Amino acid sequence: MTTKTNLKSFFETGDKPTQGQFYEWMDSYWHKDESSQIKINSTTEITNQTTAANGYSQNGKNVLIDNGNTDINYKINLSSDTEENFLITGIKLGTAAITFTVGSGSPVLTKIDNTLAVNGTKGSRFMISRVGNTNEFLIFINNL
Repeated sequence: MTTKTNLKSFFETGDKPTQGQFYEWMDSYWHKDESSQIKINSTTEITNQTTAANGYSQNGKNVLIDNGNTDINYKINLSSDTEENFLITGIKLGTAAITFTVGSGSPVLTKIDNTLAVNGTKGSRFMISRVGNTNEFLIFINNL
């Protein structure tokens, strides 16, 4: 993801943005025709950078994760392209557990509800929040 500062630099007085820069600018924003909800079907590990089949990012979305009857890890990665103010809400559609784990870049996972596993029934919910550009991610889980 390109920062707002970099995007603005493409369009300074006298600049002639390239087609690629224009596309990058357009792809950096939510469009009113895009759904606020995405679905990820996976029986393998996923990360906070995993996109939906249509290529949409998880950030700012309600994420439906269908892992069927296979336990999966959801790795939280921290890198230079990790979005600031990352926030998702999620619903588990599968019957198996989704466990949040530390990925690359040494993020800090703070469990708010004394667990890092969504292991309740279908419909159990979670939220992942990163405020600003810190290395801390808050994990809220509501197992049903």
